[in-house]
Amino acid sequence: MKKMKKKRWLSAVLVLALAAVAAFSGCGGDAKTDGKDGESEEEGLQVIYNLGWGPSDPAQPYLEPNYQYMRFIFNTPLVYNWIDREGKIGTDYLLAESVEPNENHTQFVITLREGLKWHDGESLTADDLVFSQKFWAENPEASFEYFGVESQPGTWVADDERTVTVTYEESYWNFLDFLDETFYILPEHIFGGLDGTQFTEYKFEDGIPVGNGPFKYKESNADEYILLERFEDYYEPAEIQYLRLQLIDEDAIAVAAMQSGEIDVTATWDSNTTLLEADPTITVYKVPDNRVQGFWFNQSAEFLDDENIRKAIASLVNTEDLVQGALSGIGRPWEYAVPSFAAGYSDDLPTYATGVDEAKKYVEASGYTLGADGIYEKEGKKLSITWYDAYGEGSEINKAILILQQEAKKAGIDLQVQEVDDDTWSKYKDEKSWTLLFDYFTGSPNVGSLVDEFRYASDPERGHEVRWGPYFEEFNATIDAAEAAYRAGDDETAVEKIREVYTSLVDRAIFVPTWGYVNAYSANNRIDISKSAYAEFSYLNRISAAK
Repeated sequence: MKKMKKKRWLSAVLVLALAAVAAFSGCGGDAKTDGKDGESEEEGLQVIYNLGWGPSDPAQPYLEPNYQYMRFIFNTPLVYNWIDREGKIGTDYLLAESVEPNENHTQFVITLREGLKWHDGESLTADDLVFSQKFWAENPEASFEYFGVESQPGTWVADDERTVTVTYEESYWNFLDFLDETFYILPEHIFGGLDGTQFTEYKFEDGIPVGNGPFKYKESNADEYILLERFEDYYEPAEIQYLRLQLIDEDAIAVAAMQSGEIDVTATWDSNTTLLEADPTITVYKVPDNRVQGFWFNQSAEFLDDENIRKAIASLVNTEDLVQGALSGIGRPWEYAVPSFAAGYSDDLPTYATGVDEAKKYVEASGYTLGADGIYEKEGKKLSITWYDAYGEGSEINKAILILQQEAKKAGIDLQVQEVDDDTWSKYKDEKSWTLLFDYFTGSPNVGSLVDEFRYASDPERGHEVRWGPYFEEFNATIDAAEAAYRAGDDETAVEKIREVYTSLVDRAIFVPTWGYVNAYSANNRIDISKSAYAEFSYLNRISAAK
């Protein structure tokens, strides 16, 4: 729903392993490895991580990048809204020591950690942040999904070597999210003076990119692997000495390798995780995610402009059944429209009453009668709705809609599932002719961020106003009131207005939650990934040998 979304990279299985493939001899944390040109490497913890797919050119990672690869060799200042093992939401600082906003979020002071280095030994300073923001803002053709800076670049000033003051004309509630998902810092001593075209054509000396993350690029073999090694001057040096990014895109192969002992750590979903849970030599870590999956109705579509019909369909959503049937139990049954950490959340928010009988009551309240074929009809017209599926057979959303289809049939609703390609789906969205739209809601403890979240969910430029139907203007007025109260320092009223929106989502059947995501990580019992998993999986520098 929001502009800056992390891709569901877990869908392409991310696998880690200790030595047991070509570039490594033997297996285990004490094994020696053969490095580039067969040279012997020092002993140390060695991990092979299946990236699924890699960047088109590891030596120029900014173009068509792989998000995880970028995290290994380049850090952003922080990770925002990450959930720890206790389910608490927080900010995990990386290159930044702190980011302090002023009262109305128009100014932020970024303080970097002391002694940060680039991989070539040069100091990473506040000047690099100022340069990076200016470069990305002025050269959008060289960036990737770099949202926000073109419309509101702000003024960035280096106060000293470690401190940057950022000023915006308007409140920028999602600034921390921007620093997390988008703001990859460039080395000014390398890219200073280059324009966007020169940047896209730049080749690092010896093909080695100069990053600032926990691992340094060492070598790669196209379509096979990328070999990284520990960066000793990172602020939190890894226990892993060598990290091999293996490029394998088959889930079944990865899981089989895990079960056979060739792979030591893997991230999987659905039934693959269930298989690994049954293995006594493997530990599975389950980490709550900060997203609630669900679907929106197109209130301009036939039948769905009727609140009773929307509520009837919502009544057929049993989140327990969906988690088991669509996610193989790897998820949270979740009945609320927002995550538990979102500002204004409480367990007395409204939820949908569920059940086939409940659905039938809603349908009949709109004057439908059950036909001889078991489908409701009115004025000679069958209650038939088509869901356009661009996800593909076997996907979690496809599984969910097929479960819902069976429940709809029991309730006398003909829910058709029609497979379409991406281009057709994009056309339906542009024409506002879709019916149900699956999307996830990412909440925030910050009311200002929630205001931005809802504004994006109702963006007319993207056709989102059809989600809200006749309540569109009323909804926007409520969001305006929430923002005004928040700016005035009246948090109580701001939260009250946000809760009005949460309530409307259910009372008027606008959004229907289906589940809360859970990330699952599995590791051989001799590897401890708990610190890495509960911070973020890309922090492999936090993996250690089991004690």
